[in-house]
Amino acid sequence: MSDTTVKIEPATKKIDCYSCHSVTDKEESVKCLSCGRWFCSNCINRDDICYDCIIIEYHPITNPKHYAVGEICTIDFIYDKQLEWCLGQAVKYIVRAGRKEATPFEDDIHKAIDYLKRSVERRRICPTSKETKQQV
Repeated sequence: MSDTTVKIEPATKKIDCYSCHSVTDKEESVKCLSCGRWFCSNCINRDDICYDCIIIEYHPITNPKHYAVGEICTIDFIYDKQLEWCLGQAVKYIVRAGRKEATPFEDDIHKAIDYLKRSVERRRICPTSKETKQQV
């Protein structure tokens, strides 16, 4: 018995988009050249590579695989949006959820929720000067 996996093309003329789950005609759908999953034209980039397969300069220390997805590095997004530490941590765990080896999806989501709760609590106890000025 062989361990090789055989990819079977859908026999139907309708495709369920892997990302948004919209149903489109096969002729209007695009198959990712990297992973082989089917997408509607809105959920795949112009190079016919799905956003899950785009790797932005993977580096084991500065941009590990579980963060190297999409068109902007996670840390660059956090810096660009000037997120405070707890919110940045929440974004980090949301982005890597289900992507980091040996870390269950649920664990990362629970960590993100914990950091969001910490952020809310911190703002309740010690509002920033900008927030204080808005309340006055």
